[in-house]
Amino acid sequence: MSHPGLTFVVSLALVLPLASAGQVQKIEWNVVKLGGKDRANVNVLVALDTLREGKVVGLPTDTVYGFVADATRPRPIQRLYNISGWQYFHQPITIALDELQQVSMYADIDHLDRSMLSQLLPGRVTVVLRRRSGVLPHLNPSTDLIPIRVPGKKEKIFIRKLTHQLERPLALVGARKVGRPHSICIDDFEDIRLRAYVVYDGGKMERKKMEGTTVVDLTTSGRYKILWPGCVFSAVVSIMERYGLEEWTDGPNITVFNPT
Repeated sequence: MSHPGLTFVVSLALVLPLASAGQVQKIEWNVVKLGGKDRANVNVLVALDTLREGKVVGLPTDTVYGFVADATRPRPIQRLYNISGWQYFHQPITIALDELQQVSMYADIDHLDRSMLSQLLPGRVTVVLRRRSGVLPHLNPSTDLIPIRVPGKKEKIFIRKLTHQLERPLALVGARKVGRPHSICIDDFEDIRLRAYVVYDGGKMERKKMEGTTVVDLTTSGRYKILWPGCVFSAVVSIMERYGLEEWTDGPNITVFNPT
């Protein structure tokens, strides 16, 4: 359901001269500042409407800035690949969920200790699993792998509000072109910012998180493989060892598409 009058976002940049200083001021009409209780609900409602319309939203996650879209439809997912690098379409894209309990709806976790999984999610970790048969068939059609995140341990973060109220998975990628550093502020992805319908500015992220999520392959019983070290590498390895998983050094080299 649309909410007319809440806001109107136009993906358009205007360059205006500042008469007093002779400088140039750039106004991004698709950027919305987060913060302030009076606009918090409005921001969520507008983002939800945007996602339901199949458009892309830029936002801060619990690590770095990302782009999200409705994971239940092919066209929004294609838009994410087009922004970050369509030539990498064969690489599996991550879905963001609201709760740990939802993971089993999309992936096979029968071989995993549930208490171990709860040590990883929610948090700054992406787990790569086998997709359940018949689930989201348009997502990652060239592989049966599905990377999954449950961002943040606090429901107050913006992306968790969206996953909770949208009641469907979000496709999630980093707000950057593939091969570039992660974005910790909206200026870091200025050249592709207008490819999203709306971008939510949560300020500058912590520099210690700029390595992004730690990506771990948990597709095989009793084994794990770190695919990307990310910002909580040591903590993830410690959890794997605590639960007796063996590092799979000669396992397949899986590349997750532009993780956050």
